[in-house]
Amino acid sequence: MKTKYILLSALLIAMAAPRGLAAVVTVSPNHGLVVTNTLNISPGNALDLTNNPLLVFTTPFATIYGHVVSGYNAGAWDGDGIRSSFAAADPLLIAALGCISNADAGYASFHGTATPNGTETFVQYTYYGDANLDGVVDATDYGLMLPSGTNWYEGDFNYDGAVNAADYALIDNTVAVLAAPEPASLGLLGLGALLLAARRRRA
Repeated sequence: MKTKYILLSALLIAMAAPRGLAAVVTVSPNHGLVVTNTLNISPGNALDLTNNPLLVFTTPFATIYGHVVSGYNAGAWDGDGIRSSFAAADPLLIAALGCISNADAGYASFHGTATPNGTETFVQYTYYGDANLDGVVDATDYGLMLPSGTNWYEGDFNYDGAVNAADYALIDNTVAVLAAPEPASLGLLGLGALLLAARRRRA
């Protein structure tokens, strides 16, 4: 299986559809890390990451974050910008795309690719509540949630620009579902295995 999918320019997204029609570029499931220096998705178009992570080196975090907010679309994960058809199809409502800046995370690498600038943007298919994108939801994530937070790393899991009871409800629900006994938890094996592999690659 390939470990990287190189997206040379988001302009390819805008040019991929006939005139007047929206373009959606879908990354094959389990393809691996999508790496690009810049990403600029034209209005009305979308990048569907399915269950793959994304690393953007130079496009400002605010731009990429805005694309994810748009793709979130009130939790439907089918909006313009950066979306996930896998999150959209999750019957347990615990799958999402998390988007964080390396200025907050301070990671030396992301899925095996070095991130020396310290300002890269990471997007990952994960659980609601996985604030630091390490593939698990635990006390560390609760500790990152700030009353004044305005982004995913600070606990804004519903992308509304604030950290409040709604965000705590999302992380609490994830914890409850993950702790559920079989067979309720069997549906989580695919996402869980994917995130475990992601943790191993980051380590």
